[in-house]
Amino acid sequence: MTIIKPILLIGVLMLMRLCLLAPRSTLRDRLILTPLSALVLIAVIDPDVTTWAAHRLGVSRGSDLLFYLGFLLVFFVIGTLRLQVREQQAEITTLVRELGLLWARLDEVGAAATPRDRISGSTDAPVSRASPGRAGGEPPEKAVKGTGGA
Repeated sequence: MTIIKPILLIGVLMLMRLCLLAPRSTLRDRLILTPLSALVLIAVIDPDVTTWAAHRLGVSRGSDLLFYLGFLLVFFVIGTLRLQVREQQAEITTLVRELGLLWARLDEVGAAATPRDRISGSTDAPVSRASPGRAGGEPPEKAVKGTGGA
């Protein structure tokens, strides 16, 4: 056994343990990670397995097969992350709109202090919530940049 094999084995096992024991690890992540890690461990222990699998799939070398699979995995991860970012943008947009509606209701009711003033402890603040980022009557949706259409 060459010196790189134990290093790779220990590294893969440590990463697998770290990912599986992470507090935010989902069942989907575990179902993907476990077989993938097992395949990597098998490939490290016996590299000829990748060559055998490559020949079965019509690829000339095992390293080429691993490259192609890695390339597909990267595209899958990019797609998944892109969907998550879009979902978060939509959620932020919804929250900002709801906050704007709440501020408008406070103005209608004539509340003496805004929630922001209550947090800071100031109760003698004027009803107007104009801030450096917003003109006096500008709606909150326009004041927060980057939360436009999803």
